[in-house]
Amino acid sequence: MLETLGIGASLREERIRRGLTLETVEHSTRIRRRYLEAVEDERWEELPAEAYAKGFVRTYAAYLELDPQQFLAEFRSRRREVEEAIAPHAQLPYEPMGMRWPVVGLAAAGVLALVLFVGAWKLTGDGTTATTTAAVPTTTAPSKPAPAAPTPRAKPVARPLRLTAMEDSWVEVRRASARGKLVWTGTLRRGRTLTLGLKRPLWLDLGRPTVIKAAVGKKAIAVPDSTAMVATPKGLRAA
Repeated sequence: MLETLGIGASLREERIRRGLTLETVEHSTRIRRRYLEAVEDERWEELPAEAYAKGFVRTYAAYLELDPQQFLAEFRSRRREVEEAIAPHAQLPYEPMGMRWPVVGLAAAGVLALVLFVGAWKLTGDGTTATTTAAVPTTTAPSKPAPAAPTPRAKPVARPLRLTAMEDSWVEVRRASARGKLVWTGTLRRGRTLTLGLKRPLWLDLGRPTVIKAAVGKKAIAVPDSTAMVATPKGLRAA
């Protein structure tokens, strides 16, 4: 079935055969539904990284009581085929070495022309040195001192958001929305703290929100019981 249908289609067919919905699989595996759909459609570019793609495939196959190693071997084989198809088209950057000497020659000719021009400017037509007329000084009224600029008020410093992991948890941070610019992604290891600026709202996707402690500045804040949430200077709220 795997060799005929492929990774995603095989997982989808087994899920449907067992009468399971994506919501059920999401609740049991703790894998976001959008990532489950990306795996079933083999849209690997929508997953956070290749390491997470392997982990999602392994977990999904094991949950459906399929052979995880067989699915991982098929995943590696297909990724290797993609890399080998791309490699022959790679080219080294082109550097026109033969153009360097003409450029140097043109530069030297330009310097020589500049020297000749300066010499001709200093001499008059009959070979005598040109003279200059001193400018007559003029008097101007003393200018009034400019008024002192007002001292700008110091802007309040935005307090950062700190996420501390009590256990290992995958964390993805984007600006404003789930499809905003990626700020940080990876596994936040136990005992580590991730510090984030809050000049703009942040979209957080936490694999295990129950093992994360949060604080804005030095003030502890509550973490919603949701894998997706929005962070602002006021705190965290479920998305």
